[in-house]
This record gives sequence, structure tokens and C-alpha cells, in this order.
Amino acid sequence: GTSVQDGKYVVVRGLADRYSNATFNGVPIPSSDVYRNTPQLDLFPSLAVDSITVRKSLSPEMGPNFAGGSVNVVTKSFPTERTLSLSFGTGFSELTHGEGTYLTYNGYSQDYTGFGASSRRLPDGYSEITPADVFKQQLTVMTEEEQIALNTFMQSLDTEFMPFYDEPELDRSVGFEFGDYFEWEKTPIGVVASVDYDRSFFATPSTLSQEVDESSNGIQFLGQDSYNIVTGGEDAEIAAFFQIVALPNDDNEVGLIVLYSHTGKKKATYARNVRQGTNGELVNWSSDPADLERFELSWEERDMIIPQFFGKHSPDLLNGGSFDWRFATTSVVMDDPERKSFQRGWNDDESYFGLAPGAAQSFVSKYPPSILWRKLEDESRFWRLDYESQPLETAEDTNVVFKLGVSEDTLDRTFGEDLISYQFNLSRSGKKFATDSDFPISGPNVHPSEGIDIHNILDPENIGIADFNEPKSSRRDIFTYNPSSNPVDYKGSSEINAYYFATDIALPEANKLSFGVRSEKFTMYVNPLDDVGAKPKTFSNDAEIESSDYFPSASYSKSWNEDLKLTISASQTTARPNFRELAFTQTTDRVKGTIFKGNPDLKPSEIRNYDARFDWNLSESEILSLSLFYKEIKDPIQQAKGNKKMQEVGLPYSQNETTFINSNSAEIYGIEIEAKKSLEILHDTLRGFKLGANLTWSDSELAISEVESAIWGEVGSSDWLDKNADERLTRSLEGQS
Repeated sequence: GTSVQDGKYVVVRGLADRYSNATFNGVPIPSSDVYRNTPQLDLFPSLAVDSITVRKSLSPEMGPNFAGGSVNVVTKSFPTERTLSLSFGTGFSELTHGEGTYLTYNGYSQDYTGFGASSRRLPDGYSEITPADVFKQQLTVMTEEEQIALNTFMQSLDTEFMPFYDEPELDRSVGFEFGDYFEWEKTPIGVVASVDYDRSFFATPSTLSQEVDESSNGIQFLGQDSYNIVTGGEDAEIAAFFQIVALPNDDNEVGLIVLYSHTGKKKATYARNVRQGTNGELVNWSSDPADLERFELSWEERDMIIPQFFGKHSPDLLNGGSFDWRFATTSVVMDDPERKSFQRGWNDDESYFGLAPGAAQSFVSKYPPSILWRKLEDESRFWRLDYESQPLETAEDTNVVFKLGVSEDTLDRTFGEDLISYQFNLSRSGKKFATDSDFPISGPNVHPSEGIDIHNILDPENIGIADFNEPKSSRRDIFTYNPSSNPVDYKGSSEINAYYFATDIALPEANKLSFGVRSEKFTMYVNPLDDVGAKPKTFSNDAEIESSDYFPSASYSKSWNEDLKLTISASQTTARPNFRELAFTQTTDRVKGTIFKGNPDLKPSEIRNYDARFDWNLSESEILSLSLFYKEIKDPIQQAKGNKKMQEVGLPYSQNETTFINSNSAEIYGIEIEAKKSLEILHDTLRGFKLGANLTWSDSELAISEVESAIWGEVGSSDWLDKNADERLTRSLEGQS
């Protein structure tokens, strides 16, 4: 029941990343995606990974922030001999290479290495070139130095805004791995190191992003907010891994692991709004119909570095017991520099409207040419200490093992974004935007033959001030830094202090009972920050969560003839909101036209899990298993559109904004079948090869809250009855598939 979504995010039993988590040698890793709860699995270099384990039920030593499963990436163990390997690879995707073209853009010469952020930095002095600064000077009283500064700023902006189709190269990869075992001062030491590089290309087919409106005419597409979207681009990854382990004696082991991962993603996006739904559904317009095209060029760079120190010890004073310890710091940086976007449109009579000037908030005008810089930085610190006793014989054929441990996990985050965009009110003179009645809807890399459009708007002769002696009458197209009146930056911190106690009891006739409890004190704070140059807010929308919880777990297993095993378990876990979901800051998607704001009033979900699993071990490497699972969730976190009822109860979200809220409750149930079979039965040369299959069926039911149901009007009203609201108070859980 485990799969990977988008090639990087784990999905367990049909539950997406909100209900799953990922660790690296048992250490929690922060996500480099502001909207995700788990890290990208492609950040871990394949050469460093020994195994990936999936736990689908809680035991007390684990973090309880999951419902579907907990994935642990385990690095390679102590080498016993010298090894050296060099690998090369190539790849072909029918979707990307088979089609022969993918959407892309030129970018910069070093993009293929994955290091392109340094060429896309914010211009120096950007925060001093704002609409308020220029208006304040009224242009006529600007000094020559200020006019030069404005022109210099404009000329520093990159001019490439439009993607094009190109032929992709074959994917490629290269990797080097070294391992060795030696003795130093009679102490065995093992060393493993690896470096790998991977470059791949991607293209996605057209996907529909739709916004709907429910009126007396039924459910209708919103024409201005529903788009067919095509994306393409390339990924580059460089990763390195180093591990050194020392074994002073049979009772002690200490080591150091360092993991470094760097990825760069170049992505181009083209979107065109829909005139009707895929099945001919009606399209609703808030104003006169129009055809729109939106384009976006982006570069995302992610860095992760994790040093881990660890030890395993069994001193005599523990009388056969042992304790393990681990200390790690994790630094994760997501750099999203120079995300360029623009919109152009055609009137209902198919004449060219031109670039969106940003002069009004109507959908045909509100997204002028813009460049956005975003950056996320996470710093986490983690330590844990675990003790396990030797098996204690309490009765005939009955052994008891006690386990206990403590841990602390802290995380600090900062996030910021800065926007530079075209300023309609300052750009009054010079050539005008192209408005060509014969210019057709054209797609990527096609431009009108006359006038200013995206291909020449930043040419030197079209920007800034032409005559320093007559700045007001000679000003042309002007871009400025645009501080947001609504907070877009935030900082946050979280801390988890935990301890646990567990007992494993081996009973006669291959029966085993395990139970324990984990205690966690959880705190989380998120503080929106005023944008650079913006007027400070006089009110606060800080988010704060403080809780102390116990997470019990218990399991019973019975084995027959070492081949058959039945396991039944129950546990309580949680699903906590992430920083972005709590931060009351505004993020705009300029392709889909959506606005997201976090909800500082969110609270964690409480989850009760019940599992039964039957395993049939056909051989040491072959298995057939059947699992049943059922989960109850209190206060599940769900995405919601703003509505008037939210505003009435103090949730300030308008109808064009998306946020997250707590629904009432949910339940999930399903069945999972897993099989692994050796191919050696077909031929001896296939020894070591196995065929595996996994099938999961699951379903869910969510009971929505009063705030969510308010979109259909007051209970019992004509609107409520017309929309059959009584039959729509339950639906499937978001994030379950």
C-alpha cells in the first residue's frame, strides 16, 4: 500500500503526505516544500540508501505524526571489505521523449548543473524603487542620480518571459561509490562515501485546474479561473554521502554520517482558460468573456545537509542491556528566485487585448508582467537516547523486554518573498501595449508584430526615463518593487519534547504482546512579518499551539510453525498543521489565479488506528499478506474556500481565497494485499530476482463542519433545500485516494 506521488512524496494506504511522515535513520526531516508535511524522497541520494522501511502502526519509540505510515530511509551499514563502483545510466520517458517536445526556456548556462540561483538574484537596492518612492518624487523633482538609479534598476531585470517547445535530451546519471574497512590503533573502522549526479527532463500533458460556482443554474465553471495547464522542464541533482563508523570493542559503536543533497528544477508553464467544461458544462463569467493565456518561468533550488552523530553501547553495568543515542542537525533551504509570470488576453470578438496592465482587479487586467523571489530556510536540531533491557525471564517460556527513551526535536523556519512588477500608473508615455485585432490566440513563443508586448517590454528603448530633463513626459514602461499591504513573509518555530515507555512480552506457544505509551509536549508558533517597505500592521494574527498528549499503542501477534503470523494492533496518533497552513499570510498563484491564506486557529487532528494483518511466509524471501485497517479522525484538517459564514464567525476569508479549517470528523477503512515471489522457479539464472505486487482498496467519509456547509446557505432555507445540502454533509476525506 505504499507508492510515490509526483516521483518524490510518499503515499501509504492511499493517504497523502499529511497522514504520512519520513525520517532519515530515525531522525525527522523538515520539508523543503512550504505546502507539504514530508520531505521529498528524491533528496536522498540512491547510492547512500541501504533500505527504506515502512511502519504502518505506531510503536512508542516512533513519532506519532502519521496515520497512513512512517517511512524511514536507512543508510548503508558498516562495510566488511573494500569496494569501488562507478555507474552510468540513461533514461527514456514515453510521455516526455516519446512526444518529441517539452516546454522549456533558455535560462542560464549553468542550469544543467543544478546551480542557477546565483544568476537570478534580486537587484541591488530593489527596496528603494517602489511606487510610493516614485510617486513621492512626482518624477519632475527626481534628481539625475535618482533617475539613473531607476533606469539601472530596470536594465538589471532579465528580459526572458516566454517559454518555447524544444526537443528533450535523454536522461542521464553517473555515480561513484567507495567503501573500505581498516584498523587504526586496533580499532576497526569502516568508511563509505558516494557522489552522484542526475539530470532528467519532464513534460506533463494538459491538466484541468477548475474553479466552480454553485448557483441556481447548477454547478458551473468559472471561466476566468479555470485553465488547461501544460508544464515542462528539467531537473538536475547532485548528492554526496559520507559515513565513518568505529568499533572500539564488541560492546561499543560510534559513527558520523554526513548527507548533502542539491537539486535544481527549471520549469515552464503555459495555461489557457476554458470556454466550457470537459463534458460540456456551462461556464460562468463575472464580467465580459475573454480568452486568456498565462505563462510562468521558474527555477527552484533545494539544498539539504544533515550531519548525524550516533552511538550504540552495551556496558557491563547494564547487565546485558543497551542504549543507543543519536544527535543530528538538519539545514534545508528552498530558493525560488526570479519566478517570472505574465498574462495576455483576447476580447470576446477575438481581438487582442494585450498584456494585463494591472490597472484593475478584473481577471483580464490583474496579473501584469511580474518577477517574484521566494526563499525558505529551515534549521532543525534533534537528539534522542534509547534504552533496551536484556530479556528477563519472568516465567517458563515467558520473557519480558523493557524499553524507554527521551528525545527533543526543534525546528526554526523563515520564509520571505519579494515582488517586482509592471506599474500601469507610472507608465504613461512612450509606445503603448500591442492591441492587434489580427493577432490570434497563439500559445508559447509567438508575439504581435507591432507595439510593446512581452518580448520587448524590457528592451532599453522601452523602459525607464528617456530624457532626464523631462522625466514626467519622457517616462516609458516602469517596473518597481511592490511591497505587499498583506503580509507575505513569516517566521515560525516548533519544539517537541518526548519520552516513552514500552514493554515486549514473549509468551508461550509463539504469542507476543507489546504495549507502551509515548508522551509529547508540542509547541508551535508562527508570526506573519510585514513586507519590506510596507506600512506596519497594527494588529496581530500570530498562531500558537501548545499541547501535552499521550499516545498509547498495543499489539498482539501469534505465529504458527514460523510460516503463519497474525498481528492485531491499536494506537493513537495525530496529524499536525504545518507552518504554512497556520501562517496568516497571502500567497498568490499567478497561473491558476488563486490566493491562499493560512488559518492561525487550526488545531491538530486526533487519530485512532486499528489494524489486523495476516502474513504467510512462503520462504525467507517470499510472502503473501492480507491487512485490514480502520481509522477514526477527530478535527481532520481540510482545504476550504472562503465564504460569508466564515466571515460571520470571525474567519476573514473572501470567496476567492483558499485556506484550511478543521472539519468535524472522518473515518477511513480499507484492505491491503501484498505478495512477493521469487523468479527462481522459472530458471536458475533468475536467482535473487523477485516479483512484488501490492493492492490497496480504501474508502473514507468526512463529516463537514458548520462553517463548511454554510456555502449552501442557512439550514432549512430555500437555497439549502435547492442544493440538497442535507445529502452533502458528508464526503470523502481530502488526501485519501
